[in-house]
Amino acid sequence: MIADKYAKALFSALQPEEWEEAKKGLEILGRLNRNPRFLLVVKSPLLGADEKVQFISDVTGISNQKFLNFVKIVLINKRVDLFKSIFQTFNRLVANANKKYRGVVEGEISYQEVKELENRLGEKFNAQIELDLHRKRVGGIKLFIDVLDVEVSLVEQRVKEELIQSILKAI
Repeated sequence: MIADKYAKALFSALQPEEWEEAKKGLEILGRLNRNPRFLLVVKSPLLGADEKVQFISDVTGISNQKFLNFVKIVLINKRVDLFKSIFQTFNRLVANANKKYRGVVEGEISYQEVKELENRLGEKFNAQIELDLHRKRVGGIKLFIDVLDVEVSLVEQRVKEELIQSILKAI
């Protein structure tokens, strides 16, 4: 809930052309949040907020002043542990604003079939969908688009079981 407020505040403070850079920075900070050395620096009482912000600017490679001011507020309010949650909410806000979503397809299907899935899902959601193919032996196909809360799986064994049940009901 608190992370949502931070994400919405950053989203509204930035211009659309600044969203991707901020998203990249938040993603880096979300991943670094698990690093004890990173946490030691950003939570250190020996360093001032400006020094911590400069450290984060150096680590992320981002010099956008609005983003850095946002990071400074997060640091001052001692909400460093929220960077991952802030990233997730911010990512959803940007995706919804741009109507561009990324997802993952797991299974053994062709790239042409992945493109067909992208097109059909794009039509259904009236958006641009990009799917990354992860070839795995899952006995079917699994599709995940986190931002849209879409999770679909078509597993061969389940289809066979449902077909048998349908046949048994028809008899």
